[in-house]
Amino acid sequence: MEFVKIDFDNNKMCNANLSGHREIIEKYVGDGYDYLGFVPVKLGPSGKMLSIELIFNKKNQ
Repeated sequence: MEFVKIDFDNNKMCNANLSGHREIIEKYVGDGYDYLGFVPVKLGPSGKMLSIELIFNKKNQ
């Protein structure tokens, strides 16, 4: 199993935006992994997600 951490682009006054996630998922799927989901690993004081980890599992060959 592989975990890839991604940090959100956080604007303290507004939203936190995520970018680059599609490219990471496409790369891992192309390398023979299944995308399983994500888990938040860092939250701001208001509960806003600031970091997540994408979860991948290597397909059986």
